[in-house]
Amino acid sequence: MAETKKKSTPKKAVAAKKVVKSVETKKVSTPKTTTTKKAKSNSSVTSVILGLIIVQFIVILFLGISVSTQSDELSQITEKVTRIDSFFASNAPGYGDGTTAPSAQAPSAAAPATKVELSQLNIEGEPTLGNADAPVTIVEYSDYECPFCGKFFSESYSQLKEQYIDTGLVKLVFKDFPLGFHNLAVPASAAANCVQSQLGDAKYFEMHDKIFSTQSSLSVANLKVWALEIGVEESEFTSCIESEEILSEINEDLAEGSRHGVSGTPSFFINGNLIVGAQPFSVLAQMIESELNN
Repeated sequence: MAETKKKSTPKKAVAAKKVVKSVETKKVSTPKTTTTKKAKSNSSVTSVILGLIIVQFIVILFLGISVSTQSDELSQITEKVTRIDSFFASNAPGYGDGTTAPSAQAPSAAAPATKVELSQLNIEGEPTLGNADAPVTIVEYSDYECPFCGKFFSESYSQLKEQYIDTGLVKLVFKDFPLGFHNLAVPASAAANCVQSQLGDAKYFEMHDKIFSTQSSLSVANLKVWALEIGVEESEFTSCIESEEILSEINEDLAEGSRHGVSGTPSFFINGNLIVGAQPFSVLAQMIESELNN
């Protein structure tokens, strides 16, 4: 019996060893699970970071395209504005603020002459204001729709008239120079010329003053209303403004001015000296005084 008990002891020992091994196995397997979780966690963080990097890249790319597009649009707008400025600067030299007197330097060979003989300008039959024998003659080329001509009228014309025209020192001859981009310039010139043909120079300048003083209301309908208020006969006026003769007269003024260096409005020949733009009265007065002292 003693031997039988002794033999059973090793079985328990073996069982105990198995339990120990099982515990050891479990202990060993625990780090593997932790490592896997850490790997998954690291992988998840990496994915998030990578996703953020991709999102940032897309945002930067979008902003870059947006900025580039805006830059292109701004560049196009700037180019358009520059083209408009260049167009007006070359077609209407009065486009600037009109505060700088013309240069006293002689014109270059490529530039138009700044002085012409008055005999080269046809003033016979043109609307004229002032003393016929005045020592100074101003020939003005103007456009009734031109804002710079309106500026000259509102800021300088009344002083010129009061100090020089009404005193007999200056004779003003008005000639038409309608710019192509002003749709109402030719109808306005025709209306004023038809007033002159019926009622004479004094009434012409009444129409002249009416158009420029109410330039913002300029229209074909209003031109007729204003002419009737001044006293034209309606049927005669209507046939006049539609005649080829009036249009031909306007075109002759335009061609003459172009031949002598006029490219924009208003332009003035003061005893043949060309001054361009909506100049302040002081600039005109300086040239007039210079001519009076010669």
